[in-house]
Amino acid sequence: GYTIPYEQFETDFIQQVDDEVFLRQLATKFTLTNGQRLTFPSRASDLADATWGTELQVATADSTLAVGQRTLTPHPMTAQILVSKLLYGVSSLNIDGFVRERFGYKYGITAEKAYMEGLGAGRPLGVFIGDANGLSTTRDVTTSASSANPTALNLIATFYTLKPQYRKSASWILNRTWMSSIRRLQDSNNNFIWTPAGFGTAQGVTVGKPDTIIGAPYYESEYAPSVATAAGSSGVGSASSGYFAAVGDWKRAYYIADRSGLGIAMYDQ
Repeated sequence: GYTIPYEQFETDFIQQVDDEVFLRQLATKFTLTNGQRLTFPSRASDLADATWGTELQVATADSTLAVGQRTLTPHPMTAQILVSKLLYGVSSLNIDGFVRERFGYKYGITAEKAYMEGLGAGRPLGVFIGDANGLSTTRDVTTSASSANPTALNLIATFYTLKPQYRKSASWILNRTWMSSIRRLQDSNNNFIWTPAGFGTAQGVTVGKPDTIIGAPYYESEYAPSVATAAGSSGVGSASSGYFAAVGDWKRAYYIADRSGLGIAMYDQ
């Protein structure tokens, strides 16, 4: 029959998944205890700027502010593992811990893949999928779009497209393939632009901080695009049809809704 796992197992399992998937650490997370989905208001368009006037002047009523609605609907994700009752009785290993670690790893892989390239149907909408319901193609940065290789110009132009209030908490997401390309960028004298702390002149896209790009931390994902046909193309429908990196304040940019309660089906054989 179906049972609710004891509290410590569930807590440790969720922590394991959070540790495996960096975006769950960066995003805004909600836990749903009632209802099947999370509905919250969104700003479809902003109100006009305030204007200067006189003491008795009546302000003109704003007609541009519009509020929309967004909905997050959790979808089930399942896995199965077989552990014999005999193994529980004779093993010197912590079977609960072993199962929890493997479940956490496998759930983490599935979740991270969806967070990067999911199409939003029956699973999350991915960061690298250009979509009006997520990160739309209007936010693409296409500097040097004729080249599929990242350049310092690409990185700088992309980073400073963000407003200051977003840049201060921003971080990069990209594949290790592109990390390698960025790390190998050189100037006209064949000096590496990325200068790790303690070496060289500390100039370039990082300043003595090998764990940042233009001062912002980066996170690598195997499921971020590893191939780009042309830097900055739309990326609609596939996570590998143009984008090579994304940067932003993910606390504001990405929401994750989890259902509370972890169900385990126990089959006695």
